[in-house]
Amino acid sequence: MYAFGQGVGQDHEAAVAFYRLAAEQGLRGAQLFLGHSYEKGLGIARSYAEAHRWYLKSAKQGEAKAQNNLGSMYEHGKGVPADLDIAMYWYEEAAFNGNANARANLARLTE
Repeated sequence: MYAFGQGVGQDHEAAVAFYRLAAEQGLRGAQLFLGHSYEKGLGIARSYAEAHRWYLKSAKQGEAKAQNNLGSMYEHGKGVPADLDIAMYWYEEAAFNGNANARANLARLTE
């Protein structure tokens, strides 16, 4: 609610605090959003390393958006060495789990 200003004033710092509480308890959706907050610098200092860490935790639990985001990080070398093989792996995982963006990324990279 804080991240999107739904029913409360938008407050990214408060959103990060709540995401962290849930992420540390293993909730993959919270891990995804905490990773996104770190990647974009929303409510917290931008850190690709932390974004990667939280996306990975979420992705390992089957969160397709986190898997796609990891693919993008590896494709573009954001906080990790660029590696198209690893990018393709995560895009394939995300596509298998129903992520349309990952399917488009795979199509683009395999043309």
